Amino acid sequence: MQRLLLATTNTAKERELRRLVDGLALELATPRDLALSLEVPEEEATHLGNAQAKAVAFSRAAGMVSLASDGGLVLPALGDAWDSLRTGRFAGDVGDLAKARELLRRMRGQSGEQRRIFWHEALVVAEAGRVLASWEVEGSHGYLLEEVAPSRVVPGFWAAGIWFFPEVGKTYGELDEGERRQMDDHWTRLRPMVQEFLKGYVG
Repeated sequence: MQRLLLATTNTAKERELRRLVDGLALELATPRDLALSLEVPEEEATHLGNAQAKAVAFSRAAGMVSLASDGGLVLPALGDAWDSLRTGRFAGDVGDLAKARELLRRMRGQSGEQRRIFWHEALVVAEAGRVLASWEVEGSHGYLLEEVAPSRVVPGFWAAGIWFFPEVGKTYGELDEGERRQMDDHWTRLRPMVQEFLKGYVG
């Protein structure tokens, strides 16, 4: 059975990567399983560049095929005042709830369509330091809430608690699998592409 490293230390992202490859004949591992401590700086100019850097570094360090991703929240209303590449670090070294509150503070005064947001995700498979495949998608469009309820914040994916879909009356973090498929979210779009590639790769 082919081994695949889910190259992330973020538990929320690990769950999503597992969903992507669910059903395939793969033996999955995480850096935690391998006692692998590796920090890959997110210094590239694009999400795809960051995902490639992670996948390449982890594939070398672990000696196995690695799947890595990088994504960020896109807020058109903020223009150059917001960089999706810094979604996880824009507020400094603070917790998920504090990040959500800081973003809502920055968005005060924006209303209606100005609060429309979406997610951009890049995904890369690498082996022995070589990129085997890569993909990029834009996620479903929703709206930024004006207030954050602490109970809605998803550990490791703070934006999920303030990214709202009025058609179903739920935040991203509250969507079930069927609703995510209905929304055609970024992970839903990525799954068939990843599955098709890995099925051919593992034979």
